[in-house]
Amino acid sequence: MSIQRSSDTEALFAGLGAPDVVAFQAPVGGVGQPLLPEEFELTSMMSPRRRAGFAAGRAAARAGLDLIGLDQQPILIGPGGAPLWPTGVTGSITHTDHVAYAAVTIDDTAASPGGPTVALGIDVEIRGRVQRDVVGLIMTAGEQARWNEMDPSGADPSEADAFATVAFSAKEALYKAQFVLTGAWLGFEHVEFADAGISGTTDGTLVETEHSPLDQWIERPLRTRSLVSAEQVISAVLLRRRASPTRSS
Repeated sequence: MSIQRSSDTEALFAGLGAPDVVAFQAPVGGVGQPLLPEEFELTSMMSPRRRAGFAAGRAAARAGLDLIGLDQQPILIGPGGAPLWPTGVTGSITHTDHVAYAAVTIDDTAASPGGPTVALGIDVEIRGRVQRDVVGLIMTAGEQARWNEMDPSGADPSEADAFATVAFSAKEALYKAQFVLTGAWLGFEHVEFADAGISGTTDGTLVETEHSPLDQWIERPLRTRSLVSAEQVISAVLLRRRASPTRSS
């Protein structure tokens, strides 16, 4: 597989009200994914596996930037590991061991004094990897109860696996998007996955728990949109922040 447009990812964002998002996917370890010198310096301490994922994500992101008319620029690493996008752009990158996705869009507020007011989050997860020993780390009590009702140890655990993978992926996508707007840490326990299907293209809502630190200026509801296949789940989140907020620290 070569670098190619990801219409499925673009459709997820269009369903969230962002039809101008451009998305590409690239194979991890594929040829034709050179890093710019500034990016290459960042990989000196990375394992070969991580370097391959990093390069594929940057290749997908650069294809998106090229499509929206930006010259080739390095995409460095900012606080919390988030990509540092060129001025006037916002985006998100995710990858498995096999494929990377990047979504980008023009954001005229990115350089404003109050900071950006729009943020994207994407996350891809392989099905079957959210096992019982990590469920307690990524799910609230309510989510765990729902997961147990799906009989994850039964003869057909696919429903429980799909729910766990969608919940994990959606929360990861939310974390990425909100970090762009707030720079704040958000834990798995601070939001609960609700109102979601677990097959095909599905819409969901993340409901904040009692002690959620999520910035009050971020618009609600916290909507997610996921594409569920037999192999993986890819989730998208679009967040907007109202004007003149008090930024979290």
